Amino acid sequence: MATLPVIQPSFAAGELSPFLYGRVDLAKFHVGARTMLNFFVHPHGGASNRPGTRYVGNVDDHDVRHRLVPFRFRSSPAGQNYGLVFGDMTMQVVKDGGFVESSPGVIYTLATPWAAADLPLLKFVQSADTMTITHPGYAPRQLTRTGHANWTLSTITFAPSVDAPTNLAASAAGTAAYIEVTTIADTGEESLPTASVGSSSASAGTWTWDAMPNAVAYNVYKKKGSIHGFVAQVTDATWTDDTIAPNIGNTPPGSRNPFSGAGEWPGCSTYYAQRQAFGGSTNKPQHLWFSVTGAFNNMNVSQPTRDDDAITRALVSREVNQVRHLVPVGKSMLVMSSGAEWRCYPGPSANALTPGSCVTEVQSSFGCSDVPPILAGSSLLFVQERGSRVRALEFELLQDQFQAKDMSILSQHLLFDTGAQYAIEEWAFAEEPFRIVWAVRSDGVLLGFTFMREHEVFAWHRHTTDGVVESVCSVPEATAGGALLDATYLIVRRTVGGETRRYVERLQERTFATVADAWFVDCGLMYDGAPVDEVTGLDHLEGKTVAILGDGSVVPSQVVSGGAVSLDGAYSKVIVGLPYTADLETLNLELPVGGTSQGRMKKIPLVTLRVKDSRGARVGLNQTVLQEVKQRQSEALGSPMQPYSGDWRVTIPSEWNTDGRLFVRQGYPLPVTVLDLIPDVAPGK
Repeated sequence: MATLPVIQPSFAAGELSPFLYGRVDLAKFHVGARTMLNFFVHPHGGASNRPGTRYVGNVDDHDVRHRLVPFRFRSSPAGQNYGLVFGDMTMQVVKDGGFVESSPGVIYTLATPWAAADLPLLKFVQSADTMTITHPGYAPRQLTRTGHANWTLSTITFAPSVDAPTNLAASAAGTAAYIEVTTIADTGEESLPTASVGSSSASAGTWTWDAMPNAVAYNVYKKKGSIHGFVAQVTDATWTDDTIAPNIGNTPPGSRNPFSGAGEWPGCSTYYAQRQAFGGSTNKPQHLWFSVTGAFNNMNVSQPTRDDDAITRALVSREVNQVRHLVPVGKSMLVMSSGAEWRCYPGPSANALTPGSCVTEVQSSFGCSDVPPILAGSSLLFVQERGSRVRALEFELLQDQFQAKDMSILSQHLLFDTGAQYAIEEWAFAEEPFRIVWAVRSDGVLLGFTFMREHEVFAWHRHTTDGVVESVCSVPEATAGGALLDATYLIVRRTVGGETRRYVERLQERTFATVADAWFVDCGLMYDGAPVDEVTGLDHLEGKTVAILGDGSVVPSQVVSGGAVSLDGAYSKVIVGLPYTADLETLNLELPVGGTSQGRMKKIPLVTLRVKDSRGARVGLNQTVLQEVKQRQSEALGSPMQPYSGDWRVTIPSEWNTDGRLFVRQGYPLPVTVLDLIPDVAPGK
């Protein structure tokens, strides 16, 4: 029987929607999959079973949902990036795979004002070791880190950080001339003015004041009519008038706090053009507020306004929409509201953002959810308002406008289909090493989205575990070998012993020095030491059936009892955790010649799997009849088989059918990476 070899060269389109099962005309059809469960797509196009997770610890209250937030201070030297675990009016800190302790055995805990129900609306923006946290129901706060177990949460005071001069006095008090004085700090920030003080001399009066800490200069403003105008900048704490006429076009700053109480507190913040920007209060949902240039908590303005004054803008549209996120992109700041996407920038003919040069323009009208957008290269990924679609905002030079492109259309069934509608509730971008966005779906399934825009790779995949994923974050961490990658942390709700448990877990690296280090179990722990035939310390998995890898060999599954499992022999390195299965299924086969093979009979007696560092996979035409790949070659009996790279040629039980699909499964706690599939096809009629 003559056969025709057909290659599926990659899986770069990920798991495709059933609505595309007939679209053999699309290039993405030929690099897509019908099922990609617990497999992820590499930017190169191959597919690997995902690594497992390591148990980090319990949240502080199993009864409420928690939220993970990344705190990235710097990557070098390593060890200054954290995962913040927010709970019901608490915050704890995870660093390098473990909870930070305030003293041996005591987990560091910081009191916060936010209840568990408030956590979905918290928005975060960071500058160095200070994070601004906003929520429309609370005054904005700053979270400051001074040590691994030393964090401070304080309410922001919207006022200059530098004080006005004290004890301003005239050498001869009177009413002939009045001045006010401000302090100019070494940061360039200007204080509010002193109270106006009069002198009896209208032409040569002298005033003095106390020298102020960190002052580099003082601005002097002289009264003309009812307005004080600029007359001089001096470095000493004294000034003598010389009949200088004040410039009433340059007046001292006036005190202003636009966030004065409940309903006025902003819902989001960012940094843009040397200013801190805020947006989206309850009473003014479409307003933007920018601080004084270089003074992030200073909202003061002068009359008339100066270029470095604080700025207030309202987005003018036909609908009232809530400003939800502010994201600097290039020379612009993107304003993501519940009904539209806006561009804010100085304008086409200005170089600096000023009260007179602050332009807001609508770019698209899709709307953004409360999930913070992700900046990936030059693309801004955002979850659309209703949560069931992902778009990418990208600047189009010819249109001079940001365009929003649908990134989930090929895999729309993962978010919205005839059977169910889901929403993305949280997500995080783990850029290195695989460029994957990990997204928490509303039913607790973890979605993965491999995104590399420059090479047209955007592939969705699904990931499940014995539990419900509730939160995710990603922070840079150093590996044992010193390489820096993005570590992904999860909060998973599991049922253990009939009770709800919420665990912080870390997605393991998918690199291992030996097969004994391969980590393909969830919520697992590792024993590494002298040979043992029992592993203890597994109380968090009490009563669960666990998968075990001992010195690189698969050990029969056991049930955790008394926090321990017994092994079938003595092992030095043992990885124990919850099992999961990884499934990869191709779409219906389409032959490259002779019209179409859709709906026609075909038979596949042989398939070649091109793999990398793989072991233990099974392959077949469906989930029930699978042929395990036989690979032991030169290894001595009793030693673990080593991962294999190359071609596996597998004869599979087959029969004539109209589908021509292939199914690859990894059910062992072992690695598998499929680079391509090459079935030998016997075409029928």
